[in-house]
Amino acid sequence: MKSDQLPAFSQEPLTHDNKEVESLDSEDALKITHNLLDRRSTTVFHTILQSQTLLTVQQDIKAKLKHKYQHISEGIGHHGNQSLLKDIYTELYITEGGSGGLNNEHEVRQIEMASKKQTTQETSIKCNDIFKPLPGQDKPIRTVLTKGIAGIGKTVSVQKVILDWAEGKANQDVNFVFPLPFRDLNLKKDQYSLMQHLSHYFSELKEIDSIEDGETKTVFIFDGLDECRLPLDFKNNEKCWDVTKPTSVDVLLTNLIKGNLLPSARIWITTRPAAANQIPPECVDQVTEVRGFNDPQKEEYFRKKITDQNLANEIITHVKTSRSLHIMCHMPVFCWISATVLEMMLKEAEKDEVPKTLTQMYTHFILIQTIVKNKKYNKASETNLKELSQSDKEMILKLAKLAFQQLQKGNLIFYEEDLRECGLDVTEASEYSALCTEIFKEESGLFQDKVYSFVHLSIQE
Repeated sequence: MKSDQLPAFSQEPLTHDNKEVESLDSEDALKITHNLLDRRSTTVFHTILQSQTLLTVQQDIKAKLKHKYQHISEGIGHHGNQSLLKDIYTELYITEGGSGGLNNEHEVRQIEMASKKQTTQETSIKCNDIFKPLPGQDKPIRTVLTKGIAGIGKTVSVQKVILDWAEGKANQDVNFVFPLPFRDLNLKKDQYSLMQHLSHYFSELKEIDSIEDGETKTVFIFDGLDECRLPLDFKNNEKCWDVTKPTSVDVLLTNLIKGNLLPSARIWITTRPAAANQIPPECVDQVTEVRGFNDPQKEEYFRKKITDQNLANEIITHVKTSRSLHIMCHMPVFCWISATVLEMMLKEAEKDEVPKTLTQMYTHFILIQTIVKNKKYNKASETNLKELSQSDKEMILKLAKLAFQQLQKGNLIFYEEDLRECGLDVTEASEYSALCTEIFKEESGLFQDKVYSFVHLSIQE
């Protein structure tokens, strides 16, 4: 409860049973009056204390989220040099609308279609404004579904919104933002209530009885619906209205999204288009689509990413000479791959060796990451971009087996048992950190679960 909404002292006279009061002397009557005042004072004091506790918990959670989300690793997890998000973030092109149906085109084909669709007639939305009704919309927006192909910038948009809230730059009418990525929710097997579940991520919440007082504004962010391995059985799951009732994660999610649990909470779900139909249309108030970088934003990214501006200009010029490279740079993750490869090759290689096709770009990306791995873990000094050791070849074949088997199953994220099936040692996989990113997830502060993924679907393919 906010400080300006605290209950005022009642203006009604303090009353007691008339006959009883008449029979009392003045001293006893005074005691009754004091008792009534004490009870009211205690209630107001408790309300003020709860408000102050809420504010303290909010500040602690903001500090925790700022620490976690202020850096961006661009696909290389904890193993590489991280950049501050504010230094490298480039505004993405996000539009309102988009159909809920499936697009059967391969995602790389969808990139070209999307680049052609960026017209002035479309309504562009900033990521911090996705819950704001558009002109002509009267109904408040509770649930937003944001679609976008792999690597187009959905997760970075989520990171920017969380960081801006934590730093006090946007959405300050919101009391709490709870990011709950699907790749982490997959790991939750036991039954918990919503409050217990949230307390696993944010132990500070144990200071609060509940967040369903009608005054506390919360936003839940479920990133990566396409990575969800839960059934999300909206049709048959039991109904749940109680935030303190233990149940499965699947039941919690479907009831939160439906609005049975915390109907006043806002929900933001991000997904690749292929998985969007897992959420019933009647549960979604607004659909938005992340379209990636337009042409000026591509150039802005390279100028921020590459400190040597002459080299940045050279990279931009080279990317423009290849239609396929220029179209793929619509995706932020491909801009990162291109910057990684071209920064090294334009410095060291002959100009005719610089990648001009997608195949050449991916091949050199794998070679460069293998060299980085060898320098870091094997203390190798050579930088031969044309030769691989026998152990490197064997490792890449194991990663290829993992990639193929998981593509057949439709999985973009993998767990330790998936790696073991392909003969991969966990330590080996983490050494190839830019190809197979290791993400550590802490559960209840008791143990760590490891989650793996290729940095982009096209690399897995």
